[in-house]
Amino acid sequence: VIGVNGVGKTTTIGKIATQLKAEGKKVLLVAADTFRAGAVEQLKKWAEKTGADFYSGAQGCDAAVLIYDALNDARKKKTDIVYLLKVSLTSILVIMIMRNWDLEKLYLLHLTV
Repeated sequence: VIGVNGVGKTTTIGKIATQLKAEGKKVLLVAADTFRAGAVEQLKKWAEKTGADFYSGAQGCDAAVLIYDALNDARKKKTDIVYLLKVSLTSILVIMIMRNWDLEKLYLLHLTV
């Protein structure tokens, strides 16, 4: 999902998570935007509203480490779908290394390169 600020990217993800949960999927929303607290709070509210799992780290933490930890958590919990919000190029390298994990789908959101 790519778009300028305020067009509803996170809301769209929340609506998709709602649909996937209704289909019985185990969904994890990962707030990898570690510098904008508002983004984390918005995604957390969608996780609470939809019943999806939520993962975030401390503000300003290393996003690649956060994503690595979130994907480890997802794997242990046998998560079907993972949405990563605000993914950087460095973080993509972490994801590429982990691509053989048996997650049904992995989505990169707000991709910035």
